[in-house]
Amino acid sequence: MKHPALPRLALALAAALAVALGAAAPAQAKPDAKQAKINVYVDILNQWSSYVYKQRDDYAGWVDLAKGPDCKSTKARGPSAIGDTAKSTTFPGYLKALKKGPKLPVDAAAVTMVTTLQALWQPTFDASEYYYKRQWKDDDCKRGQALHAQLVELWTQYVAAEEQVRAFVVQYNDDRELAQHAATAKKYGKKLRFHYEQVLIDGKQLVRTLDAALAATPIDAAAITAKLDAFVASVDATNQLAESHRGNAKVYDVLYQGGYTQFVTRAGWFKDAVTELGKTIADPKAKPAAIGRDHEEAVKAYNSMIDAANAIRLTPSIK
Repeated sequence: MKHPALPRLALALAAALAVALGAAAPAQAKPDAKQAKINVYVDILNQWSSYVYKQRDDYAGWVDLAKGPDCKSTKARGPSAIGDTAKSTTFPGYLKALKKGPKLPVDAAAVTMVTTLQALWQPTFDASEYYYKRQWKDDDCKRGQALHAQLVELWTQYVAAEEQVRAFVVQYNDDRELAQHAATAKKYGKKLRFHYEQVLIDGKQLVRTLDAALAATPIDAAAITAKLDAFVASVDATNQLAESHRGNAKVYDVLYQGGYTQFVTRAGWFKDAVTELGKTIADPKAKPAAIGRDHEEAVKAYNSMIDAANAIRLTPSIK
């Protein structure tokens, strides 16, 4: 079976990084210098990586990236241009923030991401104009070929730097998350806060496994099942614990008003979406497009769960 084109895990990871880096400390707490710099990394990843990948992939929808355009396709169009505000304000702001201490192993890669975005501004603008105004009719696509070479070089450069920064942040985040989880267990016991964190940990492992399993030949359904079983156990335990407080209005109202119960509901949606994906994978008649569609739905459900996690208010009464 030909595997489906997979939605990028980057979208899900970006959301996960945002919640995990924000959930461990009170919202009003000022991050230390290291955390502040890593937050800059995360902001670049969140705001620009999916944009760059989509920019490249949309363009690749009608152009062979290895050969370049011939301008004969009816789908010929340039990549979406980067806004002027980003060029004049956002990117210089990133570079200023990245100059601050402490020095981290991927500072240079993060700077490369930003300078590449700056360098992409002109060729994306030029290509957008070139194809929109159908200027390729006047030069037999020569300008299109020249712009293509610039775009591919810059996209390749961005992706190489982005992978370094993402790997660093993911590892940092994983280590910090596990340390936080152990601290939560010690301080509060395995109660509401602990279970909330466990759902996030197991959910992140599950969504990462989806990409790896679907990219394997054949699809590694067993790997998905193993991570799904762990996630289901976490969600069920968390739901049961939250429901056990339903008779105590003082506690349950805080869970409801603070977004905890909504988070559990969204986690259930993610669980259901992955379950449906598993059924489709198991169907020998399922087409790759159906698997790809179900995977997209699972990633959307995961991002919805992360949005709910970001909105939770863990008040002192929630142990």
